[in-house]
Amino acid sequence: MTTRTELETGGDNSREIMGRGNEYTYDLKQLLDKIRDWLPWLRAVWEDIEYLLRHLIMERFQWRVSIGTPDAAATGMLSGLAWGLMGNLTATFYRKIAPNGIRPELLVEPNFKKEGFSTSLDCIFKIRIGNIMITGIRIMKKKVNRRGVNILGRTSHRRTHENCHGKH
Repeated sequence: MTTRTELETGGDNSREIMGRGNEYTYDLKQLLDKIRDWLPWLRAVWEDIEYLLRHLIMERFQWRVSIGTPDAAATGMLSGLAWGLMGNLTATFYRKIAPNGIRPELLVEPNFKKEGFSTSLDCIFKIRIGNIMITGIRIMKKKVNRRGVNILGRTSHRRTHENCHGKH
């Protein structure tokens, strides 16, 4: 009971119990290097991700944002900026998914009396297991091919006598 209470309330030992005892910090250069390393991989699997999104059906999508600053004018400007960003993000996302889903519910609440920021995203997706499996197989195939192994398990650096196109 003590452990459960500490996890729910964020007690002293909750990070170690949940397995988040180690934290990693990166400086900006390391982060940019990691992104540069992962960009070719993301470009390679992007068509597979789009395949998955085309078969995704949205059953519920509610996004709420509450913004407040000490200055009322800044709160109004930030609220307008939030509306624009939320609209663009959801429009881009909805262009990629299956067209028979429901419309998103977006709400930006400017709080002129109290400063702070909070957001809440509530969504339910529906997709068939077969589409997830097909996407996983495609991505694994690309990952294996990226490591230099083709479908038959041979290396990509074969000699001329190992295939039918060699002279010997």
